[in-house]
Amino acid sequence: MKDKKLERTILIEKYLDGELQGDDLKNFELQLQADKDFANDCSLHKAIRESFEGEDVIDLRKKLDRIRKDFKKTKKS
Repeated sequence: MKDKKLERTILIEKYLDGELQGDDLKNFELQLQADKDFANDCSLHKAIRESFEGEDVIDLRKKLDRIRKDFKKTKKS
């Protein structure tokens, strides 16, 4: 069961990365149309990716990096 979920995740990631071509791409798109759960999983993966690319997340990463650097400085003192 875990292997199937992993394979499904890898396939979705390849699709989102634009790595599927030819018959693999056609079969993926057919599965998206035919399998509602698969389509939902694909949408979830896409939404997660997009959430990590947003400006808010980038700002948060910068703030966390500054906090980490400040913490290291104060720890050395």
